Amino acid sequence: MLLFETAEIATFTPQEKIKLENDMRTERDIRNQIAYAHEKGVEEGIESERARIEENLRQKGFPEEEITKLLENRS
Repeated sequence: MLLFETAEIATFTPQEKIKLENDMRTERDIRNQIAYAHEKGVEEGIESERARIEENLRQKGFPEEEITKLLENRS
């Protein structure tokens, strides 16, 4: 926080301080939700790509053992 913002907050009424704390908590929660959603999206994307590759290898006639070895090496 900048010095000016800190000085300004010092003059807040108790109600304004509570509102600021609630607003900051809400913003932090939203940022965490976005980060979590992004992380889950990446995980789901990786799983989806793996399943697509696995299916593609099956269609090309690769044995299951070979598919398992190939996909383990990608992890």
